[in-house]
Amino acid sequence: MVDSATIGIVLEVYAWLIAAIIATYAASISLFYQKKFDESPEYYFFVVPLLLLIVAILQIIDHTFSLTNVIGTITGLMFFLFSVRLYIHMTEGGS
Repeated sequence: MVDSATIGIVLEVYAWLIAAIIATYAASISLFYQKKFDESPEYYFFVVPLLLLIVAILQIIDHTFSLTNVIGTITGLMFFLFSVRLYIHMTEGGS
């Protein structure tokens, strides 16, 4: 039988994977906007939060560091700022 700690780890990894998929989707929207409208919303900025999400997932699985929550907070803030920047770029015609 599976204990509650294992279930918690699986659910946490699942949540981080969903966040990584959302970050990838946002980067794809930015890349599409760049190709379609020939403007540069810097889609590659979304790579940094995506890499940090992968690091957080590996830390959950490996249990070597206890920085998962710190990395998650930093990643969330970066993703939020880059998403707002993309939104402003797309709605106001770029900068």
